[in-house]
Amino acid sequence: MRGNELKVLLGLLWLGIGSVSALAQKGTIPQRPDTDLFHFANRLMLNEGYEAAIDSLLQQAPNFTSDSASMLDKGTFYQAAMTYASFAGLNPLTLEFELKAFGKRKSEPAKLNSNAKVVPAVQYIVEQYGQEPVVMFNEAHSRGQNRAFFRSLLPQLYEKGFRCLAIETLDYADTLLQQRGYPLLNTGYYTREAAFGQLIREAIALGFEILPYEDSVKVEPDNRPFQERANAREKAQAEHLSNYLKKHPGTKMIVLAGHDHIHKTSRDEWIKMGERLCKILGRDIPSIDCTVKQEQYETSREHPVYQAVQDSFQIRIPVVLLQNDTAFYRANSPGAVDVCVIMPRTNYDYGYPDWMKSSYTSHALITIPSKPEYSGRLLHIYREEEWVKHGKQAVPVMHIDLKPGTEMLDLYLQKGQYRAIIGQGSGKSLFNKSFYAN
Repeated sequence: MRGNELKVLLGLLWLGIGSVSALAQKGTIPQRPDTDLFHFANRLMLNEGYEAAIDSLLQQAPNFTSDSASMLDKGTFYQAAMTYASFAGLNPLTLEFELKAFGKRKSEPAKLNSNAKVVPAVQYIVEQYGQEPVVMFNEAHSRGQNRAFFRSLLPQLYEKGFRCLAIETLDYADTLLQQRGYPLLNTGYYTREAAFGQLIREAIALGFEILPYEDSVKVEPDNRPFQERANAREKAQAEHLSNYLKKHPGTKMIVLAGHDHIHKTSRDEWIKMGERLCKILGRDIPSIDCTVKQEQYETSREHPVYQAVQDSFQIRIPVVLLQNDTAFYRANSPGAVDVCVIMPRTNYDYGYPDWMKSSYTSHALITIPSKPEYSGRLLHIYREEEWVKHGKQAVPVMHIDLKPGTEMLDLYLQKGQYRAIIGQGSGKSLFNKSFYAN
């Protein structure tokens, strides 16, 4: 899978078109897909599973990233690659593709005030905004860490009386989500990522009502200018949320959206959902950004304030930076958000990010034997009941990119029965083991 063959391919891509041409002469580059890369990978994931989607997508790299490729092709490939790498739990690869998709200037750490301090983000948010009727959060679509942090907030927000969790990415077609208690691959586009799937399981188990609020009006073909389409979507989202609140007076709501949709001010004519919802409800709604101050593939490209916080405090949990007792927020967007959560850098335990442990209280030790066919493949960890009922349509709780040799894996999970699978994409399991987390 992403073993030696893929490492060679990616290495060749860094060298440029000459190496890609050499691959083409050997006939190893697959035919360019007849649809866009997101639909291409999505179709493979739904039909063949996570591994087939990311592998086939990465094999398309020479068709989209050579020196002769257009900027549109390159941008599309790297964005699709970072998205499906995140779905497959390949966090370092996700960060690498994210950097190539969007790029970031190298920067030096900022200077913090002498009275600067950090406080745990969960504590700060609950104390500052726990009494509010509506609170908005955002997440970056390729960042499972954002979802793991939000997951850690849920119990305390529930204790504060929040009962509705509105999630942008949900598909209206999955009408049984609440009853079933867990997502499937068709529940939503981003909810197939492991940390997002676990967020939904835990929210339902706590007692939250899960609410989709995406624009439900489809225009085919949609030839409207981007800004018109974007504003129509933001307006529909705000109206769906406000209509729910009008029908359920007194219900406290948490809104989880992607990136800038929670902004309460605009710098152009694209008016975001957050600003529209504030106007409809006639009140200021706290807006909490979790996407700006976080690690990058290269530390020199991290936000200056992020670097300064890491250098000064060596944070290991999400925090809020206070300077002069005022929470730090996005200075380039005044009034857009109220506070920025600063995420710690990722450490890895047994091949998976440490933030995957968020809210997990049990663990299981399993052994993956040393077999050549296991090396470089994904180990998928499913909840046993979900795997038995739905097979590869289930959403794993974790993926691990296996290395050569025998691996002893200490998996932190919630208490319960699980299934470890290697090779589910082809329909043939190379490894299939049921185990219990105590």
